[in-house]
Amino acid sequence: MRVDRPIEKREEDLFGRNYYAKALAQCVEDFVTRHETPITLGVQGDWGSGKTSLLNLIKLELGESYLLVDFNSWVFANELNIGGELIFRVADKIIKSAERAKKDSIVAQLQESLKYVIQLGESVAMGLLRSRGVDVSECRKKNFDAIQFKEYFCNAVEEVLTASDKKAVVIFIDDLDLVPPGKAIEITESIKNFLDVPGCIFFISCDYALIQKGLKVKLGFEENSREAQQYLDKIFQIPFRMPLYTEGEIKHYLYHCFAEEKFDETQIDNLNSIVATLEMDNPRTLKRILGIYKLLTQIQSQSDADEKLNLLALIILQQYSLPIYHYLATAEEPVELLAQVQETQERDRGRYFHTLLSETQESEDKLRHLVELLQENAFMKEWLQRREYEKYFYLTALTDTAGKQVKRRSKWNKSKVLDFINTQIQAETMREAANGVLQMLLDLAKTFPAAVATQYPKARAFVDYGRGLAPSVLLKVSNRRGSRTVVVFSIWRNDGEFWFFLWGKPENTSQAQWDATMNYFRRKIFPGVFTPPQNETWCVLGKLHDMQTKEDTVELLRRSLHKMMEVRLRPESVLYEEELKE
Repeated sequence: MRVDRPIEKREEDLFGRNYYAKALAQCVEDFVTRHETPITLGVQGDWGSGKTSLLNLIKLELGESYLLVDFNSWVFANELNIGGELIFRVADKIIKSAERAKKDSIVAQLQESLKYVIQLGESVAMGLLRSRGVDVSECRKKNFDAIQFKEYFCNAVEEVLTASDKKAVVIFIDDLDLVPPGKAIEITESIKNFLDVPGCIFFISCDYALIQKGLKVKLGFEENSREAQQYLDKIFQIPFRMPLYTEGEIKHYLYHCFAEEKFDETQIDNLNSIVATLEMDNPRTLKRILGIYKLLTQIQSQSDADEKLNLLALIILQQYSLPIYHYLATAEEPVELLAQVQETQERDRGRYFHTLLSETQESEDKLRHLVELLQENAFMKEWLQRREYEKYFYLTALTDTAGKQVKRRSKWNKSKVLDFINTQIQAETMREAANGVLQMLLDLAKTFPAAVATQYPKARAFVDYGRGLAPSVLLKVSNRRGSRTVVVFSIWRNDGEFWFFLWGKPENTSQAQWDATMNYFRRKIFPGVFTPPQNETWCVLGKLHDMQTKEDTVELLRRSLHKMMEVRLRPESVLYEEELKE
C-alpha cells in the first residue's frame, strides 16, 4: 500500500466510494443532457477523508467523453495571483485540445484573449504565449478586459467541444483547503468572473470552514453568518459531503493495512476501537501510522503480535498528541493519567485531569477522548497500567516531530519531596502524616532485605522517585528477575492527598488468585489504616485525609507493605493458596 497517496484505480477502492463516484458522474451527465451548465459541485470533507481519491474515481467514470482539466491548488499556493494561474492553466488545456483538433482559428482567438487578462499573471501568460511563438511585445499595451476574455473563452469552449466530440470541460480543483483562506477565495472568484461559461463543470474539493475563513479575510463576512452561507450557496450549486467511514469499513481497512502482521480479530478490534475513540479513523491518518510502523519495524522487528500491538498503540498516541506522548515519555510514573482509569470518585479524577491539562498543555477535548479510551478499552487500560509502552520510546523517538530531543524531567529526590511536603501541605496533621509515611517507606527499604534473606537471599529493596508535576515515591523490590514496583506514594499539592496504586495482574497468574490477593490486602488496610472509601475497588488503597489517627496506624501500614514486598518477589505476585486459607 502506498503511503499517503490517493487511489487511482477502481480496484484500490476499499470503502465503496465508487458508488458515490458513479452517482456524481451521472449527475454531470444529466446537467450536460439538459444543457444546465456551467455548474459547480463542492466536494466537502475533512483532512484525509478521501476527497482526492473520490475525484480520481469520478474521472474514471467520466472517461474519454469529457475534456478533463486538473488544477492542484497547493502547487500554486505561493503564487502572487493564484486565480490567474487557474485561468491560464485551463486556457492552456483548451488551446492544446484545439491544436489536436487542428482548429487554428480557435487557438488564435484564445491566445488573443489571454492578452486581455495578462495582468492576472504576467510571467505565466507571457511564457505560455512565447512557447507558441506569439509576439508578446504589444501585450502590455492591452487594457484589462474580463468581459472580452470571457467572450473569447466561451466561444472557444463551445467550438473545441464540437470539434473534439467531447460533452463538456470538467475542471477538477483539488486541495483548496491547503492554501491560505484568502487565496481560496481568489480561486472561487476567478471561476465566477472568467471561466463560468456554458460547457464547463467544476468540481472543487475543500473544507467549507476554510472558505468561510477566506470570506472573513476578503469580504468581512463572519463565519456561519447568513452572508457567508449565501456566498457558499452561490459558489457551490451542488454540495456533496464526504460520507463518514463506518466501523466495519475501518475494520476492513485495518485488516488490509496490517495483513502481513497476522493480527487476530481481537487485536484488530482493539486497533479499531483506539482509532475510532481518538477520532483518527480516516485513511490518510491510518496510512501515516502504517508508514511509521513499517519504518520502525524495519529498524527493529517485533516478532510477537502483542509486541507489535503495543508498539502500534504508542505510535498512534504519538500521532494523536505529542504533548501527551511527551508526558508519558518523561514521567517515571504517569500518576495523573493512571488516576483516570481507577474507579474513584469523580471529584478526585477531576483534580488529576486538570493537573494533566496544565502539565501537557493539550486541549481538553483531546485529553477527554484519550481518557474515554483508557477507561473503556481493556487493552489500552492494561497497556497503561503495565507501562507496556516504555521499551518502545527509543524507537518512536526517531519519528518525533517536536524538533528537539525529548528529555525526561529531573527526578524528585528525598530532599525535594521533604521540601514539597513542608511547604505545600498546609494542614499540620497532613504534613506529619506525609512525613511519617515517607520515613516508613525509607526504613522499609533498608530493613526488608535482611528480614527475608533466608528465603530470598538475593532480594533487594529501594525507594525510587518519579518525575511528575507532583512528587511520587516508588517502593520497589528486586531480585535476579529484575525490579518490581510494590506501591506508589503520590503526594497531592496543597491538601496532601495521595493514592496507593497496586500492581497489575501478571500475565501467567490466574485471575481468581490475583483477585483474592488484592482482597486480602484490602482487608488488611481497611479499616485498620484508612477509612474505607465509598467505591468498591482495590486499585486505589487510600488517601492521607482518610488515614486513621491511632498511634499504631503507620505500623499497621508498614506490616502490610512488608507482606506486599514479599509477594512481589514471587514470579506470580500473588499469595499462595495456603496463605489465603489462613
